[in-house]
Amino acid sequence: MIHPPDWSFPSAFVDGALADDERVLFEEHLAGCAECRNEVAALRSLKARLAEAPRRPLPAALRASWARRSRPPLWRRWIPPARSPRWFAAGLATAALAVATAWVLQRDVAAPAAIDLEPLMAAHAASAAERPMPVSGFYEDDAVRWASYNDDADSR
Repeated sequence: MIHPPDWSFPSAFVDGALADDERVLFEEHLAGCAECRNEVAALRSLKARLAEAPRRPLPAALRASWARRSRPPLWRRWIPPARSPRWFAAGLATAALAVATAWVLQRDVAAPAAIDLEPLMAAHAASAAERPMPVSGFYEDDAVRWASYNDDADSR
C-alpha cells in the first residue's frame, strides 16, 4: 500500500495522540497493511529502548554555555536586528513622515491673491451680447410659451 509522504498516523498511534475515530480507522488499516504493522512495531521498540536509556545530567558548564547562547541579551530582546523587514518598514514610514512634514511646513500658508473679476465679467457680457441664446433652446416648454405670450402682448 502506498502512503502519503507526510503519513504520521503510525507515530501518533504509538504515542496515543490519535482521536478515537482516527484510532479506530487506523486499527482497521493495520489489519490489512503489513508495512504499517512493521513501522508500529519498530516505533514501539524504539520508544521502549529510549525509556530504558540511562539518564545522565549535563555538566554545569555545558548547561550554562547553552543557556547563554540560546537566550539573547536583554537589549536584543527589545530591539530586533537592523536587517529585519520591520526596521525597513519603520524607517520608510519615518522618512515619508519627515518629507510630508517638511513639505507642509515649507508651503506658503498666506491667503491666495484676490482675483480681479471685472475683465472676466466684461468678456462674458461681450460674448453673451454677440451670440444670444435662443429662448426655445434654453428654457423649458412653459417658459417658451410665456415668452411667446409676452411677444404677442407686445405686438398689440
